[in-house]
Amino acid sequence: MSEIYFAGGCFWGLEKYLASIHGVKSTQVGYANGNTEYPTYEEVCHHNTGHAETVKVTYDPTVLTLEFLLDLYEDVSFFLTKEDVVVYSFPYYGGIS
Repeated sequence: MSEIYFAGGCFWGLEKYLASIHGVKSTQVGYANGNTEYPTYEEVCHHNTGHAETVKVTYDPTVLTLEFLLDLYEDVSFFLTKEDVVVYSFPYYGGIS
């Protein structure tokens, strides 16, 4: 199995979409790339922790290629930069890890 982390808007919608893809074995939502450990939703949304809403995807690379997953992600992601988060004050910037 392989893993990749996607940030691209609200994690609930992105998780539901990715979980429906043949070859994806599991998904898990959380927060990434911020400046606090184990943040709560309230902290992320109101205290400028710098986190992005993120979906961890575990997939079978013999069934689903990374390139295909990246194409799917690009088609549905909501891209803001981390700098936009300061202006709009919500954790919906894009990223891949």
